[in-house]
Amino acid sequence: MLIEILFGAIDAVKVEEEREALEELLPVPVTASVCRAAVQAMVTLAQAGSPGNHRVKGSDLLIAASAADSAFGVLHHDEHFDKLATVLPFDSVWFADPDERNW
Repeated sequence: MLIEILFGAIDAVKVEEEREALEELLPVPVTASVCRAAVQAMVTLAQAGSPGNHRVKGSDLLIAASAADSAFGVLHHDEHFDKLATVLPFDSVWFADPDERNW
């Protein structure tokens, strides 16, 4: 989701640069079935883990569910996608060392 990427931009110039750079990417729809899959993923996480295991950002849930629905992977720098990949069928791929959290 472009919104998730633009959230990390530091100013209006960076927002516009990122938007323009990513404009060519294929949009992935957030449909009713994607929303149901995102909710089910949260429920499954809650049932499978320790208390609070289900606490994943809504945007991450929707991104993962959309990727699964479209048979795409998710290139990321966020451990939530590894957790979501245990309950949704998509490839979770880190674009940088997960231990580097300087952003």
